Amino acid sequence: VEELGAFDGHELNDLVNSNMIILWGNNLAETDIPDMRFVLDARDNGAKIVYVDPRFTPTAAVADQWVPLRPGTDGALALSMMNVIINEGLYDSSYVLNYTVGPFLVRQDTMLFLRENDLAGNGSKNYMVYDTVTGQVLPYNAPDVKPALSGTYSTANGITVKPAFQMLSELASKYDPSSASAVTGVPASTIQYL
Repeated sequence: VEELGAFDGHELNDLVNSNMIILWGNNLAETDIPDMRFVLDARDNGAKIVYVDPRFTPTAAVADQWVPLRPGTDGALALSMMNVIINEGLYDSSYVLNYTVGPFLVRQDTMLFLRENDLAGNGSKNYMVYDTVTGQVLPYNAPDVKPALSGTYSTANGITVKPAFQMLSELASKYDPSSASAVTGVPASTIQYL
């Protein structure tokens, strides 16, 4: 499992290989002109540029689509986009399983990730997953483990747990495009498209 969060991806000059770039509140045309060049090169190579921001900025002016939203409603828009992605199966489950905390079990009593020492008291802090093959709660790095991304389970000592991806799915389910549109001011069809 690799840690995500820090920008440790492709070099910006690799944007030229993108099909679509979403700039979310990132006004590169005014604040980071050297990086904006890579975005424009990608657009010249066929990439569609979408800009999400309440304000019409110089970046919005050069984007293929500007998505204005009510200030402070970014979270609702993001959760609604996740709702569509999850409901339509547009996510890469292999990526979620192997490179995110999606399969890690979350204790429903404390809302913390379940660790091996929560069950065995052996001092191991391995994160735990529900293995779909054996039907057991196992360390994420156990040999041949096939983690679940959804469901509700109980450990041998009675702790109710859910995969983090299940919890994300439950939260995103509250933000269907129509409901999110009422909050964000972004049309439901735009949310669905994004």
